[in-house]
Order: sequence, then C-alpha cells, then structure tokens
Amino acid sequence: MNKWEIAVIPGDGIGKEVVPAALDVLKTVADVHGQRQIPVDV
Repeated sequence: MNKWEIAVIPGDGIGKEVVPAALDVLKTVADVHGQRQIPVDV
C-alpha cells in the first residue's frame, strides 16, 4: 500500500470552507478503500 502525504493549506485563495470539505472527502475515500485513519496535523 502506498503512503501519501498531502499538504493542506486553508485560506490559500480557495475559501476556508473548502479545506474541511476536502478532508471529509479524503476520509470517506479512505473508509471506502479500507484505510481507517487519515492523520491530520493542523
């Protein structure tokens, strides 16, 4: 299984509400594909 590290920068011009929604999508994708946890450092 590959390990991915993704930088998430809230407020970089895309809108502060977009980042939390994107993290929700990533968590859902992880659940669907068997990865139960996505660590998030804020």
